[in-house]
Amino acid sequence: MTDNLEKLIASIETRVRADDPQALTEANDLVERFPDEARVWSLRSYILSRSHDFEGAIHDMTQAIELAPTEPVFFFNRGRFHLRLGRPKEAIEDFTRGLEQCAHHQNNYYRDSLLFFRAAAHVRLRDGTAAAADLSEIEDDEFSLWIEGLVSKKQLMAEAEKFGPRRSPRPRP
Repeated sequence: MTDNLEKLIASIETRVRADDPQALTEANDLVERFPDEARVWSLRSYILSRSHDFEGAIHDMTQAIELAPTEPVFFFNRGRFHLRLGRPKEAIEDFTRGLEQCAHHQNNYYRDSLLFFRAAAHVRLRDGTAAAADLSEIEDDEFSLWIEGLVSKKQLMAEAEKFGPRRSPRPRP
């Protein structure tokens, strides 16, 4: 990706955060001009998700994944969109694929977030055992993320326990 394209993307991201309605038009233009750039598809997916067009966001994130299938954040984002649409099984698949990429590249930047959201998807499927297993992999007991409101690891574990036995935490080295 060229420096110029990086600057264009950064500029549009800034405009999106300022709720500039032209941002989507500019992202559409970038998709037409640079259809082989995963970051361009990811950018438009982000814009669509902000306007609650999760189907469109999933479509564009799928395009990004096809272009960059080893990028964990793309699976994380598409999984979140599936979860927002009430599709926990699809979300679990994406979060799992993202975790596989983290392990493959020995990159744990997104690991805890992927585990947390996958646990939330398991809770929606009433699989407390699987949710508790994911949460036990997150070492920080104060971990929290915004799902549909700020949710802590402790809160999500309490939800998981309603649907299945709590698993013993993994011994720490």
